[in-house]
Amino acid sequence: MHIHLVGADLEENLALGILAAVAERQGHGATVLCFNDDSDRAAVVGAVTRAQPELVGLSVQFQHRSREFLNLARALRQAGYRGHVTAGGQFPTRAYREVLEGGHGVDSVVLYDGEETLAELLAALDRGSALGEVPGLALCGGDGRAWRTPARALVRDLDAVPHAKRYRPHSRHVGVPFIPITGGRGCWGRCTYCSISAVYRDAREHGPARLLRLRSPESLAEEMAALWHAAGGKAIFCFHDENLLLPRPE
Repeated sequence: MHIHLVGADLEENLALGILAAVAERQGHGATVLCFNDDSDRAAVVGAVTRAQPELVGLSVQFQHRSREFLNLARALRQAGYRGHVTAGGQFPTRAYREVLEGGHGVDSVVLYDGEETLAELLAALDRGSALGEVPGLALCGGDGRAWRTPARALVRDLDAVPHAKRYRPHSRHVGVPFIPITGGRGCWGRCTYCSISAVYRDAREHGPARLLRLRSPESLAEEMAALWHAAGGKAIFCFHDENLLLPRPE
């Protein structure tokens, strides 16, 4: 099976890189496509219709771009794509009903952390088994109403998550490779204005969840060393963590 993962790539998209690594660890092929704004729509539609992957995944982090991604899903269907379209990220997780019930051509929504759910979704599609048996999904029933499969706990051990696939050359700042990396997920705060906090609070309401999870220093150092050597011994690392300010100094 081959999949295409679509999302913003103003910097390397670590979420899609990790999901691509998850798919490849299962023996599938994975291609990451850049969709920075609506001007990229034709290129993405062309790439998908030429390759005809079994699954297209849309990474929709922010509400202000939701219309562009849903229009892309519609454009894929209008161009004749008949594979499975799934969406994930903060916006579709919280607005799965609007995404699935709006006639946009989206078949499923991966809720919250996507690694384990995507792996099981690919396995179910490969076997032709019922998607309702995959925890952590939202689907649309025959009556057109969206519903959730059994809850899946957030990934607890981030060291078990594969390192992101680096699907393109790193950008360079002042001639030095600029490498995004992540050392943790979530936030211990409860700020009412924050979409990150809202998503993780919602995850905890639907299943066991630690709001803040950190990689071990050993795992992080191992990835940084590998990236540093691959980049030729120079690198600027940019941490894309959702929170860098922890409640205790230690």
